[in-house]
Amino acid sequence: MKHFHRRYKRVNKWYQAACFELIEAYVIQTDILGFYYEDAYVRLDEWGLFIIKMGFKFGASGPTWDTKSSREGSCVHDALYWISQQGGFGREGNEHIREQADHLILYLCLTNGMYRWRANLWHKVLRVRGSKAWNKRNHKK
Repeated sequence: MKHFHRRYKRVNKWYQAACFELIEAYVIQTDILGFYYEDAYVRLDEWGLFIIKMGFKFGASGPTWDTKSSREGSCVHDALYWISQQGGFGREGNEHIREQADHLILYLCLTNGMYRWRANLWHKVLRVRGSKAWNKRNHKK
């Protein structure tokens, strides 16, 4: 969590929807256990160690605006949804893993100083509307 803001760069114009790219790998311990997935962008091991590799692109979207308090959470959340979109959590996408991903963004946003009402709103919208993105099968990045 500490120093996350030194690990990315903006890759589009300031007036466009926020899009960032990691300029160095980011590692976080998650509670997502029992899965192994690795590709050019991410690595999640069976013990929940999650590595988001340099070059991964992410950005805040939905019922929020881009601020430093949202970036770490949106990076980790986008990367976990990426794994689901690649089929890394199984054919059905494992809804309980999606729940953990959505809870993790709430935790990261709050620890980065986001107002509680805003983080809770974002979390609630993800829970209601996020299943389409979670279950989408996409093989390009």
